Amino acid sequence: MRAGLFAIAMLVLPVGQGWTADSSRGGSKTIFGPPLVKACALAYAHFEGELSQRESTTDFQFFGADIENYQITLHTEENELVVEFSLRPYQGSLVRGGSRKYEIDLRGQRILNVERYR
Repeated sequence: MRAGLFAIAMLVLPVGQGWTADSSRGGSKTIFGPPLVKACALAYAHFEGELSQRESTTDFQFFGADIENYQITLHTEENELVVEFSLRPYQGSLVRGGSRKYEIDLRGQRILNVERYR
């Protein structure tokens, strides 16, 4: 797994859903519990595996097959973690499609649903 896993664009996580925020030292720190980290890793590994199987021949296809070119957004719903991978702009232009939305069961640590955006 790459170090970029937790370069997350936006967190929308209510306190008590596997994480806490601590600003006691004047800065900002987010502490994630193991279930949340495992769920993120599960979605990341699944999506990265999917990307590695893509056949790429154009510069844009190579761009879309590199997980480093995706922004990751997390939020919780009940006992689920929703992880969204959105393709960053390509050569300054917004891109439609290629994104994925994973719904992960935090208790069972399994993928409940995957939505593919084209």
